[in-house]
Amino acid sequence: MIASTSSRPLTLPAQSPWNRTDATATVFLDFNCDGDTYYVMTPGKKLGPLLKFRSVIFS
Repeated sequence: MIASTSSRPLTLPAQSPWNRTDATATVFLDFNCDGDTYYVMTPGKKLGPLLKFRSVIFS
């Protein structure tokens, strides 16, 4: 892994989320479940193969 100039390493985002749990998942485009752009996924929901994300929280 190549380190960036910030405190975060350079990593590729995850993609094609699929909520295979029985909880609601919220996927965020930013690290640490932060940012203004996110998608709420009900159990069993799949989002498109082009969607890339960096963090998820389950509730």
